[in-house]
Amino acid sequence: MWLETLILQTHQSYRDEIEAICHELFGCDEHLASALEIYLYESTVLNVTCHLRHETGDHTERSLQATRLMAVLQHYGPVQHRAWLPL
Repeated sequence: MWLETLILQTHQSYRDEIEAICHELFGCDEHLASALEIYLYESTVLNVTCHLRHETGDHTERSLQATRLMAVLQHYGPVQHRAWLPL
């Protein structure tokens, strides 16, 4: 098993739109989301954190699912990506 984390910070006015997109994407079988967190930081900064869990396959720098999700989220601001192996 290996994991990926995507982090986006954007303006809070995008909250409803981002929630709809993420829930639609994570409803697909090809995305295995172990967690999705969307919350406000201070009064205007929206933090979006997506954790993708891959039960099979080799650990790679970036999965196809993360690449697709990043392409969608980059419309709202820069997206940070990390791929890692659990302890």
